[in-house]
Amino acid sequence: MGNRELDYIDITKVLLTFFVLLSHILKMFTSKGAFLLGDSLVCNYLTNFFYSFQIPLFFFVSGYVYNITYSRYDSLKIFYIKKIKRLIIPYLFWGMVIWPPLVVLLKINTFHSVYEYVWNGIILGYDSKHLWFLLSLFITFLLFSFIQIKRINNLALLSISIILFILSFFVPSIFQISHSCYYQLFFVIGFLYKEKEVNIKKIHFLIILQCIILHIVFVKFSFSNSLINKLKELLCAFLGIIDTLYISFFLSFKIKNRFINYLYDNSMGIYIIHPFILYIISYYLQNFSISNYFIIIISMLLFIVVVSIAICELIGRINLGFLLGNSRKKHDKKID
Repeated sequence: MGNRELDYIDITKVLLTFFVLLSHILKMFTSKGAFLLGDSLVCNYLTNFFYSFQIPLFFFVSGYVYNITYSRYDSLKIFYIKKIKRLIIPYLFWGMVIWPPLVVLLKINTFHSVYEYVWNGIILGYDSKHLWFLLSLFITFLLFSFIQIKRINNLALLSISIILFILSFFVPSIFQISHSCYYQLFFVIGFLYKEKEVNIKKIHFLIILQCIILHIVFVKFSFSNSLINKLKELLCAFLGIIDTLYISFFLSFKIKNRFINYLYDNSMGIYIIHPFILYIISYYLQNFSISNYFIIIISMLLFIVVVSIAICELIGRINLGFLLGNSRKKHDKKID
């Protein structure tokens, strides 16, 4: 694998992996966690902070990378087959084979039976836990490909994505359609950003510092007016994207580490696998009184990362990498 150089979008993917893992762990120490390991105001704030931008950033990066890779496909048929292998096969396998027994054994299912969970949660996509992202991203690719067939200009593309964003509050959540419409906006902006890529080095540090401060402040507030809240969420998402891209840009010159490359190569696998480990750990930890949250959270993070990577490696070695959406060799740089 080697210590190959990662660009700032690659580093962004690594940071996103870290943010998602950390936020999922932190959530267990709030009243919103599937298992209540504690109820910390700091953990609650940090959870809200990461949740305010990490998924929009995922779609932004997906749009950016799609701009690079879409010309490689000879036809839409090949493109759709590629995305089915990359997203839908892992979604169905982990959602229908691995999750059902786990949610029953750990008593975390929101449905009355395994059948109901598989049908409503996975097949219809109403509650597929963290796997919702795979289905939603697949639908987002479909929506974007349909729009792109018309070969419209960038302004029209952005306008359609804004319309879909507004419609997301009214369309049904079946098959993650509402989420896909909502995040299409960030996907399109990522796609367009690649075409008009900004020289991040020229952005003054004080501007980024102001964005970070605004983001930190706005996350804390909640408004009684739902429209204002939606606008605040949108603002926080964009502030988080700007902050992370800026940080990733400067880290890309300093980080050349074998472990970081490993995180990048296994980012999809870690995303898919880590909740299973987290839920099992949390199930047993909930019976203990935890006083030092910081040590437990860091220990959980390190353990989950190491075990997730080990499982990814094992799955790859027995030629089942397709279950994690891996269709390329690890030395390939861009994963679309």
